[in-house]
Amino acid sequence: MAGPEQVNALFDTIERDLGPVSVLVNNAGIAISSDFLDYSLEDFRKVIDVNLVSVFQATQRAAKTMVAQGIRGAIINMSSINAVVAIPKIPAYCASKGGVMQLTKSAALALAPHGIRVNAVGPGSIDTEMMAGINASPEAMATALSRTPLRRVGTAREIGDTVAFLASDKASYITGETIYVDGGRLGLNYTC
Repeated sequence: MAGPEQVNALFDTIERDLGPVSVLVNNAGIAISSDFLDYSLEDFRKVIDVNLVSVFQATQRAAKTMVAQGIRGAIINMSSINAVVAIPKIPAYCASKGGVMQLTKSAALALAPHGIRVNAVGPGSIDTEMMAGINASPEAMATALSRTPLRRVGTAREIGDTVAFLASDKASYITGETIYVDGGRLGLNYTC
């Protein structure tokens, strides 16, 4: 994970070369899987640092520039359905994404007086590298799809479209929210 100095240097370079940031998308994320009783504190901290601390650092740095320059910007954080539902073998991931959901709300309240909107996207099962293990197993895929009413995994494009919406003026009255792009998974209270 990058420390504050690296985050500030990155934003300084972007602002020097391209101008001030008006939209920030925080899309870093890792998951480390292990039996709960064997899950190491080192792995827990690593996931929290990448998935939550870095989101705070980048959000704060971007917001400082937006406030100083009078930019009515948008910040979009990548959360997960695992902010709400849990998987026992990825406790740090679940905790970090729940933290992102709450950080989004807190930042939205703090930055609303400056006209800066802060929202999150909570993907369900999306066909990305993080889902490679499930994609490789017909049994695991069948389990994932049994929990997804639309009976398919989502695409990175569908997540990108949601992010683009939240960054646009079409979402000008939305802040502090997490939009779950999950094929209906969070609404399902049974498996077929």
